[in-house]
Amino acid sequence: MDKYKVLIADDEEIIRSGLRSLVETDEDFMVVAMAEDGEVALNLAREYKPDLILADINMPFMNGLDFVEELLKDLPGVTVVIVTGYDDFTYVRKALQLGAKDYILKPIMEEPFYELLNKMKRVIASKFESGKYIKWAKGQIEKNRLALIDKFMNEWIYTNPDEIEVREKMQYLGINLPESFMLTLINMKESIDSKLSEELLNFAAKNIAEEVIESAILSFTSRKGVLAVLSADIEDDKIAELTDKLKETFERILNVRAEIAWERGRSFYEMSEVFLNLENSLRERTEYSTIVKESIALIEREYMEKELSLQSASDYLHISPQYLSRLFKAETGETFGSFLADFRAKKAIILLKDQELKIYEIAERCGYATQHYFSNAFKKETGMSPMDYRAQICN
Repeated sequence: MDKYKVLIADDEEIIRSGLRSLVETDEDFMVVAMAEDGEVALNLAREYKPDLILADINMPFMNGLDFVEELLKDLPGVTVVIVTGYDDFTYVRKALQLGAKDYILKPIMEEPFYELLNKMKRVIASKFESGKYIKWAKGQIEKNRLALIDKFMNEWIYTNPDEIEVREKMQYLGINLPESFMLTLINMKESIDSKLSEELLNFAAKNIAEEVIESAILSFTSRKGVLAVLSADIEDDKIAELTDKLKETFERILNVRAEIAWERGRSFYEMSEVFLNLENSLRERTEYSTIVKESIALIEREYMEKELSLQSASDYLHISPQYLSRLFKAETGETFGSFLADFRAKKAIILLKDQELKIYEIAERCGYATQHYFSNAFKKETGMSPMDYRAQICN
């Protein structure tokens, strides 16, 4: 297969060089051109017709928004990723509305960038394979609804919104949930050399699960990559049969092993508790490879160190960061970074109960360089800032 062509547009030479180094760690990509302003980038794009463009939102002569708008008139099939800082997020939204596929924030960290690169690889490959976008357009309404369901269910599970908010969103999304329900969690153990994209794997897994569990109401993917199926209650004598059928079907069709756990909820209010119990149960059952076990042990031992990262862990284990990233995600369902952030958040929750500790002290003890960075990371994991969490949960 020919390599995918990449154009990098950024007015900072150090950013262009850094992006080029990161891109070329993936053998499927080749940087064909770099530009320091929007006008040059547009001309180079017309000349090289790249598959992927990484473009800064703030560039001289022609900013990122104008660049995206003009570019997609000439090259409607090109995949564009916006490179930006936190302060430019309003412009990022506009760029996404114009047709950019995604964005990445400065300073650019290795693991999120590798994840983004793999995601864009799947986007580009899909375009090559299909050649047409009619089916994609027709499926957007249902796809958006399914994405909203995923978002809503994750908020419900991890942030505990109030009952009125939950019921309003259920009504909006057309979800009819019985008071007594069954929740099934399916953790897929994917081979690291699997050719299925994560998006395709999740789509196929949801269809299989909803077909096997005939009373399924909805399915969603948790933020940790676990597939959850919400259904009407299931009789005890049918659970073993359904478990076997799910495992056999996942292995035969998707070539993945599936760990499965079931639990009933007897009330609307038990959703979060039931899910988290099942999630912990699945994690306790999982057997990891030596490399992943050592990675987890390193996180548990060194989480307070600010320098701990995918790169430092791979150096410690004497393997490449790309290999560790793929292996860790395949076995745990999470990236190394998200696992570390989740572990640090759990440690922070414990420390927040000590009212004598300042927030900045907790940040330092959990491996964060600044209180601001800690607050953002904690809110992403829990849905609340550390201050709000301490006020609402710990008092």
